[in-house]
Parts: sequence; C-alpha cells; structure tokens
Amino acid sequence: MSDIIFESAVVFFSQLAFLYSRTVNIHFIAEGDIKRTLVSGGIIHVLWLIAIAIGAKGVLMVMVEHDMRYIPVIIFSLIGSLLGSYIGLIRSKKRKDASRKAS
Repeated sequence: MSDIIFESAVVFFSQLAFLYSRTVNIHFIAEGDIKRTLVSGGIIHVLWLIAIAIGAKGVLMVMVEHDMRYIPVIIFSLIGSLLGSYIGLIRSKKRKDASRKAS
C-alpha cells in the first residue's frame, strides 16, 4: 500500500507541474520567447514521461488486474492535472494583466 501512496503523490505532483508548465509554455510561445519556450518544453517532456508511466500503470492495474487499490493513483493524477491547469492559467492571466497595466 505504501507504494500506491508514493505513486499517487508522485503522479499528483508530476501532473500538477506538467500541466502548469504546459500552460506557461503556451504563454511563452505566444510571447515569442524562444529560450523560455525551449526550457519549459524540456521540463514538460520529462514531467510527461513520469506522469504517463505511473498513470498508465495505475490504469492497467485497475483495468486488467482489477486491482482497485490503484484508483487513488488515477484520482490524484486527475486532481493534479486540473490544479496545474488552473494555477497556470491564473498566473498567466496575472502576468498578462500586469503587462497591460505597464503599457
């Protein structure tokens, strides 16, 4: 059970960071900031690999092995992704509003 708790925590934080980074990456692309786009793109890739590996294992364990103990992994993956998107969007809006006020 401790492995499932650990995997749930890792997938939560990796999904949160992945979706946040992806949202910020889109902002950098829109600004034409190549350096930040490439750095955030690399971070996105690593986080995606971690999240998809753990998330896929959780889904397979539930769907194929019918091991319902892995449902928290799926739930924490979903929560992390929703929260990461929300935080990224809020921060991007704040940056955009701040740059409009500065202009």
